[in-house]
Amino acid sequence: RYRSCLVISGVLFWGTTSHTDPENTQRSKEKGEIPKLVNLNVFNGSVFRWTRPCYGVFNGKAHLRIENRLLPSGPTITDEIANAVFWTGLMNGMTKEFSDISSRMKFEDAKINVLKAARYGLGTQFKWVDGQEISAQDLIVNELIPIARQGLKKGGVHSDDINGYLNIIKKRVTTGQTGSQWMFDAWSELDSNENADTKTMMITKAILQRQNQNKPVHEWNMPGSDDTKPTQNVDDKVGNYMSSTLYSVEEDDLVQQVAFRMIKNNYNYVPVADEQGKLKGLITKARILEHKVIEGSQEVDEGIIVKDIMEINPPTADPSTSLSEVIRIMKEHKTKCLPVIHNEKIAGIITEFDIMKVSEYLMEKK
Repeated sequence: RYRSCLVISGVLFWGTTSHTDPENTQRSKEKGEIPKLVNLNVFNGSVFRWTRPCYGVFNGKAHLRIENRLLPSGPTITDEIANAVFWTGLMNGMTKEFSDISSRMKFEDAKINVLKAARYGLGTQFKWVDGQEISAQDLIVNELIPIARQGLKKGGVHSDDINGYLNIIKKRVTTGQTGSQWMFDAWSELDSNENADTKTMMITKAILQRQNQNKPVHEWNMPGSDDTKPTQNVDDKVGNYMSSTLYSVEEDDLVQQVAFRMIKNNYNYVPVADEQGKLKGLITKARILEHKVIEGSQEVDEGIIVKDIMEINPPTADPSTSLSEVIRIMKEHKTKCLPVIHNEKIAGIITEFDIMKVSEYLMEKK
């Protein structure tokens, strides 16, 4: 394998070719032909950077675009427009304020600023032009918003739109409530007894409700009791309530290790699956205790593997099974959980605790 390169508009492209490639880019370059750079396009189609060069050939002419993917999404349309307005204003106003910013800021400082911003968000302390130390809040409010304002005016944007959207950016910064920060805070506000799947469902519901109001994220309140209650009825489907974050084991795993993980993570039921994710059985704390395994200091015999003590052919459900049917199956088989199977593979598990949460809601509603 060898490498070939092509320079277009000052951008250096590297393409890797081999004898199996349909195109020899080095030979195309030597003949004065326009190479397709297939490997580069495949790479760009599978690796997504914030900003990336995209190359193509159309009607015999090579072209290049710089694709900008840095604008954060949402969480509302209003927030997205405000982000785009702020960035556009900066791009239009920076050239006047800083005609050659590289003469006033080292590349290494810019690189470190990006890494710090990704890690600390609005808590970042930046190194700005001429070595000036400045907080993210002061940089955005006192330096960047004024530059964006002038850039938008130069572009002919209506003053009401300028003031409205840049004010959203300012309020978001001064309150410190971005979309990601709201989600972190909302997660912390929710009951610590809820599992990760339930919390995710609750937060998703709360986000949807606030998006429908189309208030910018800095005006969002934390999820309340109305947000965190399920809206489905008792005959709704298992897929809405099952836990999809699973810990599964294989038949030849040592029970000693499995028991340790179950105790450590407070798992009562663990599906047993093969490498393809197909259900082979179920192992439970009760099943382990039946074989003289005691939680705490006493260890499991080293020779026992999961296959020796697991429940074979446990009853199951699928995501479309109704909760009333799940209750019937649990009563019939005297079990406290059902693995949920989709396309012959384990998709989740529903337990008596999940059923109790739905029952609690229905009792409160009644």
